[in-house]
Amino acid sequence: MSREEIVVVTGFRPFRQFLLNPNWKAAQSLKLVGLGEKTHVCTKEVPVSYVKTQKIIAEIWKTLHPKFAVHLGVARASLACDLLTPIFTI
Repeated sequence: MSREEIVVVTGFRPFRQFLLNPNWKAAQSLKLVGLGEKTHVCTKEVPVSYVKTQKIIAEIWKTLHPKFAVHLGVARASLACDLLTPIFTI
């Protein structure tokens, strides 16, 4: 039996008028739906602070060794969830 691949999906905690941040809701929904039987979706709610979140994400990469991570964000003027695509080397 092959090992499951890990995919991390993050969403931000409540922020200003967003008592339940829509991107966190989307992350939770993706975990419920899943990405197939050989993929484990790991969700993490992160603070609305890029400095704190960067540390959390670095720790996730070190401990979980995911295949990839998707960090969901929301912009005030946006009508949908957006994918943030920062790239950094650990």
